[in-house]
Amino acid sequence: NFIIGKPILTEKNTACTETYIILGAYDKLAEAKNFLSYVKTKLFRLLLYLKKPTQDTTKDKFSFVPKLNVKETWSDKKIFDYFDLSKEEIEFINSHIKEMI
Repeated sequence: NFIIGKPILTEKNTACTETYIILGAYDKLAEAKNFLSYVKTKLFRLLLYLKKPTQDTTKDKFSFVPKLNVKETWSDKKIFDYFDLSKEEIEFINSHIKEMI
């Protein structure tokens, strides 16, 4: 299932149309990159998918997605460990959400 397009990192003072959703604004590039690593995780996209039955992606669709520390880089394994997910939960996520390249 298509959940969200590949996220992009933009420069300061960049404008966009409503074609794109701005998920965050950070003063430090490292924090923006860390947030981007979180957006690419399977858990982030699964939680978004649970609220997004159509292609319409609005701010309220992210209500299940917790805010995490952007001072850290995130990966699927790190997220799974952080939330202490069971083997069954991880298998469920992996079977429903594709890797984002």
